[in-house]
Formats: sequence, structure tokens, C-alpha cells
Amino acid sequence: MELTRAERRERVKNFHAHIARKAAELQAEAYPAETDPPGPQLAPIANVVIADAAEIAFLDLRITVDKIQRIVCKEFGISRSEICSGRRHSKVVRPRHIAMYLSKHMTDRSLPQIGRMFGNRDHTTILHAIRKIEQCMEADADLAAIVMALEQRISESL
Repeated sequence: MELTRAERRERVKNFHAHIARKAAELQAEAYPAETDPPGPQLAPIANVVIADAAEIAFLDLRITVDKIQRIVCKEFGISRSEICSGRRHSKVVRPRHIAMYLSKHMTDRSLPQIGRMFGNRDHTTILHAIRKIEQCMEADADLAAIVMALEQRISESL
């Protein structure tokens, strides 16, 4: 079962709420209402630590350009340095364009942000790659299947 982005965000919110409840329970157990805690309250510190842990857990749930690059490189047998390089060999260009396409469609990153992650490319280069892959997918069912399989693999990597 594939989760949508909204469903993943909802799960993270629920996780945050669960952690906050657990922190409150631990605080109540450690310092019952009839006794004063010895020194400063630990709840604010615990909440900061718990929030950091929840943020780390959330980062693992997000699809990043880095994850997309790693999975595309592995699929096509090229290195990360090649996908970000200026090489124009077809062995590198097609995977790079696919990774750019997936980066735009699967993340919230803007075109300039994606461009920076692909060797400081201009946003128009990213836009060209997206349009090129879209055109090629319409004409080539095999390419469309490859892109869909990659999209599925990236979604499952969460």
C-alpha cells in the first residue's frame, strides 16, 4: 500500500502527538503532583529532545533529491558524480533527466533548488529535462514503465 504525501504528513503529526503524550506521562510519573521536582522542570528539555527525534524520524519519511539520485544511479549503473557532471553522453543524460523529472514530481523542491543539486544547473535546464522526459514517456511505453518503476521504488524506500 503506497501512502500519499498527505497521509505521511498525518502519520508524522500523530507521531509527534504520541511522543508529547509519552513525555507528559513520564514527567507525571517522575514528579507526582504532590511533590515538587528537585530543580528545574525536565519537561521542556525532554520536549526539545523528543522534537529533535521526531524531526529525524520525519526526515526519513521524506523523499529527497539525494535519495532519488542514489536510486536512479544504482538503476542505471552510473555514479553520483556522473549524474551531477557536465557530461553529455547518452548513458548519463537520460538517467540525469529522469532523476530531474522525478525530483520535481516527488519533492517540494523548486527548479533552482533542484538545479543546485545537479551540479549547479540553471532552472531552465531542469525544466527542459522535465519536458523532455514527459514527451519521451508519451512516445515510449518502455521509458514510461521504467520511470514508473523507479517512482515506485523511491516511494517504497521510505
